[in-house]
Amino acid sequence: MKLPSVLLGCLFLVPGALSADPPAEGRRPPCVAVRWSPFLAGEGLYNHLVWVRNGCADSLQCEVRSDVNPQPQRATVRPGEEVLVNTFLNSPARGFRPRVDCAAERAN
Repeated sequence: MKLPSVLLGCLFLVPGALSADPPAEGRRPPCVAVRWSPFLAGEGLYNHLVWVRNGCADSLQCEVRSDVNPQPQRATVRPGEEVLVNTFLNSPARGFRPRVDCAAERAN
């Protein structure tokens, strides 16, 4: 049967199919999930995208930055929501390492 070898061959055609990026740096509660990826914007330029999902009971204030753009982007993430943060538009660099710091939102 050739199907398994075909599927295995397909894994090697997809960059990163067998590897995972290291987790994003930063301080945040364990109920916060972070994923990140460069997105090809065209002509060899990349948008640096970071998704922050709040699995906590409270709203969170998050600061998202990267090694390419240390200027923090601020986002409020409500319980059960996922927010997309673009840390850099049209970067010539594909690679980046995000840092996501989140804390419970303070009442005014």
